[in-house]
Amino acid sequence: MKTHNLNVYFCGFFALTTLMVPLFASNPFSQDAPFEGLYLGNQNNAEIRLRLVGEEDRYSGSLTIGTHDFKLEAKIKLGRLVGETFNDSGDRFSFVCMLSEDERTLIIERASGDISLSRVSLPESIWGCWEGEGIELFLSQPRGQSEVKGLAFFQDGKFPVQGTYRVGQLQGSFQSEGQTYPIEAELKDRQLVFASGTYTQTLVSKNSIIMDLVDDSLSNLKERVALIAMDDELLAVFQKEEAELLQGAADLITDTEAAILEAEENRDALILASIRERRLEELYPAWRSLMEKRAEINTRLAEQAYGQALMVRYKDNEEAFKLYKNAALRGHAESQNELGYYLQEGLGVDKNQAEALKWYRAAAQKDLATAQYNLGNAYWNGWGIERNYVEAVYWFQAAAKKGDVDALRKLGWAYKDGRGVEKDDVKSTRFYIQAADKGNKYAQYWAGNAYQEGRGVPRDYQAALEYYRKAASQGYSDAMNQIGWFYDYGYGILEDKQKAVEWYRKAADAGNSSGMNNLAYAYHHGEGVSRDYELAEEYYRKAEKMGYENAQINLYKLLEEISEIEKERAGQLEEKKANYDKAMHMLSNMIGIKYKGKHKVNGHMRRSVTEILRVSDTQIRLRHRVKMKPLQKWDVYTVSFDPKIFKSFYSERPFNGNCALISREDIGLYSVDIDAKLTQTKRFKMYALEPELCAQFNAVFNWIAEFTAATSNQ
Repeated sequence: MKTHNLNVYFCGFFALTTLMVPLFASNPFSQDAPFEGLYLGNQNNAEIRLRLVGEEDRYSGSLTIGTHDFKLEAKIKLGRLVGETFNDSGDRFSFVCMLSEDERTLIIERASGDISLSRVSLPESIWGCWEGEGIELFLSQPRGQSEVKGLAFFQDGKFPVQGTYRVGQLQGSFQSEGQTYPIEAELKDRQLVFASGTYTQTLVSKNSIIMDLVDDSLSNLKERVALIAMDDELLAVFQKEEAELLQGAADLITDTEAAILEAEENRDALILASIRERRLEELYPAWRSLMEKRAEINTRLAEQAYGQALMVRYKDNEEAFKLYKNAALRGHAESQNELGYYLQEGLGVDKNQAEALKWYRAAAQKDLATAQYNLGNAYWNGWGIERNYVEAVYWFQAAAKKGDVDALRKLGWAYKDGRGVEKDDVKSTRFYIQAADKGNKYAQYWAGNAYQEGRGVPRDYQAALEYYRKAASQGYSDAMNQIGWFYDYGYGILEDKQKAVEWYRKAADAGNSSGMNNLAYAYHHGEGVSRDYELAEEYYRKAEKMGYENAQINLYKLLEEISEIEKERAGQLEEKKANYDKAMHMLSNMIGIKYKGKHKVNGHMRRSVTEILRVSDTQIRLRHRVKMKPLQKWDVYTVSFDPKIFKSFYSERPFNGNCALISREDIGLYSVDIDAKLTQTKRFKMYALEPELCAQFNAVFNWIAEFTAATSNQ
């Protein structure tokens, strides 16, 4: 019987109306049962769920409105579905509906207004693996059929399952110990709600998980086979040494792909289950074995290429680059690092900082300390990437943990200046000392500098000098210069200007600008070495050219001093020139002066001096033009301090005959006779000079010598 309250609740929900909506004959979801499907909607805040299953022109199903459940039976009449709904209480209501033009909406006709329900897209098949807590279903459903068969794994048992899947719902049974038990399963929100008797469990599809696992193993296996096939060198080794393994992998790929196609084509969960087992038992072990064997052979080939590269690296950069690249592509960390270096420096290939960074990173990620340092150094300097001190320190720390000396030194620098880390003098000096004790000359210098300045350690000049000497012994010019500075000012050692100059010279010869400046200063001021303005200027200019700022200031001061000295010298030279002119005039007149006994020197000697042949500390040699009848010739005269001049004078004469000599050993005028063969010489003192004339000769000689010496040094 009908209940009044229920009538009031539904408010004539199922009352018929004469509204006609045109229908289309075709239904994209089902040609045989156009109304079949699941429909959802909402009315007066009540959720409506309608499920229709069709057999020819008859339909049955269920209707849920809010919390009320009904069953439904209907037939197609004039394009509509007409029937009634009923519940377990005996309530019955008329039901009329039609499909919209696109057949995606079901319209329930009511006198008070139509209700539209949307068709829900449901899987056309329930096949596959479904898993819940303590239960696993493998269901097979051939394409285009509603019959379902499979197996249920429950409580360590395996039970055959059969049934029919229609409109998202499975109706069937399973067998256990000869008994048949009903089961129901409905798809809701991509989950399968399974029920049998009082047992209910929500299952989730494992198809995608299984296939992902299978695909993953299969892809890995195919990838390994493909990698081997595309590497001629590797393939040749495999075909020679591992042909059976390679062929087995290829066959397994073919069989598995065929099984997957068969499972999907026939929607057979049992094949899916076997594929899953194959994944564990065959696919995974196969690709693991292939991977391990490939890695083993690859490593062997990489080490072989790396060894060949080491043999040619200093002879042929292009060939070395090719060999390093071969090994690097095989994952050889040392080769990847070397390849990065070749790309960074442009050895055997065009320079490419960004590409170098890629290879440094590949090797660094393999935990190679040298590559970790190189990668950090690229970040530190901004080579091929934006400068990043934090990232640089990260890689320096990774390399330093393995004892990389360059990384330890760079960490000392980072903590000293606060680059990428907080400034910390103690940590800085600790890292410098660690690197210094491993023999790094730069770290030895900075360890010495820390002890010199008391930075992070107590000030200790002896320790500083010890580290400087270690660095200098390895040719580090900054350390040489610092040792010179210690000797120059007596820090930790006795002051010794000459040793200071020795170390400054070593530093300067090694190209150190500070050493050049300090050496120039020593020459400038005559400290530890004779003063030499020319050398001072030379070294100041070298240091200035290298950008040493103090050298420019010191050079300016030196040039000012030289300017003042040159002014003073110019005045002295002018005075000496005047004395020289006076001496020459006097000498010209003195040669014809009267002597004791009222004798005169031959008149032909009273002539002007026309040329100075030689001037030294011991003699002045003059050449006069002599007019004689009937000959005209040149005679040579020498004013000399050295009595030995007589022994060499004759051999330097340009002609045979007599010549005159004025000697300061015994001032007078002499005649020297030389035989025709220039083998014998005789000296005859012709005249002695008066004391007054001797003094004049002394003055003449000194004036000429002073001027000649001054002009010869310019």
